[in-house]
Amino acid sequence: MSTTAKENVLELDPLVEKGIAEDAILTVVLPYINSAEEGIERLGKIVEDKGAAETNGIIFSDNNDIWYMEILTGHHWVAARVPDDSYAVIANTISIQDFDWDDSANFLYSKNLQEFISDNKLTDNLENTSIRETFADTKDDAQYNTPRVWYGQKMLTESDKKIDDTDFELFVKADEPITTRAIAGILGSHYNNTDYDTFGKKESDKYRPISVPNTMESHILQIRNNVPDEISAIHWLALGVPDTSNYIPFYSGITETPKEYQIGTDEPDEKSAYWTYRTTNALTNPYHDEFKTEIIAPVQEKVWDHMTEAVAKIDKEAEKMAEMNPKKLDSYLNKKTKELSDYSLKEYKQLNKNLIKKLTEKTNVRHNEEL
Repeated sequence: MSTTAKENVLELDPLVEKGIAEDAILTVVLPYINSAEEGIERLGKIVEDKGAAETNGIIFSDNNDIWYMEILTGHHWVAARVPDDSYAVIANTISIQDFDWDDSANFLYSKNLQEFISDNKLTDNLENTSIRETFADTKDDAQYNTPRVWYGQKMLTESDKKIDDTDFELFVKADEPITTRAIAGILGSHYNNTDYDTFGKKESDKYRPISVPNTMESHILQIRNNVPDEISAIHWLALGVPDTSNYIPFYSGITETPKEYQIGTDEPDEKSAYWTYRTTNALTNPYHDEFKTEIIAPVQEKVWDHMTEAVAKIDKEAEKMAEMNPKKLDSYLNKKTKELSDYSLKEYKQLNKNLIKKLTEKTNVRHNEEL
């Protein structure tokens, strides 16, 4: 996730043109680690030794911990462990605030970072340093970033915060347990039912929403502790715009993806999963509020219900297979993933036909009544 640091800070420790960049992090880190904290340590060392080409925010998760890391400058970084009872809504801005330099169980940082801050007089009080205040370039946050944090938190926690507030806590407790469907709702949101709704008429273009019309794909990565390791991780994938699309569960144990997810170019087609879901959004937008409520939402609910029920059944069967016949587990998960993909694509292809009919009905027909 891209972030932006202050120019005066980057002048003190410039980004490195051939340093580590977002597109390479997965390749040079993930195969070599066994935990989230190891991921922080490995990437941190790369940044310190080779430099960073960009400032980024990176999330590392395992079945015990979630760590959030921010690359601040060419060679400096920080990381904070997400508390077990909290969540974080993070936009494209440096977000770590209060930092306990002595609590290595929950906070990590680059070698000599304290000296870098002190020697360059970046703060008057090192012990109470806010990483965000010290390093973040926040000039565009009021339009692009903090409003998204506001709405994401608003969907999970009752609060008196307003969209133009700037002092959002990074770690917040949810009012209710957070489900994958709740996360999907956040990722598909556009300030729904507020004056700032991007499909509204008041201040619809004032703030950047979470779900935008040019989204190509959206992801929910889930790691569970109530099932065997072989099936603990699920990648929920939505192609197209999440506001009108749906998340399909891809178990980490699969060895192939459905063919509809292997095809698709920048030219519309009738076969690929991407263009099926992208078409839904294109057909919805001219009459978004009406179509979303009357046509899209019922199908989304139907598909979500099916996916939720299917995962529960697959878990039970896969758990038995992992114990009794593990060699067949991959092919079983491949088959079930294909079935879930087929189910959703069938529903959405029919949905697209219904949307075309509705659009046709909306077409103004003018004729001479005297003829």
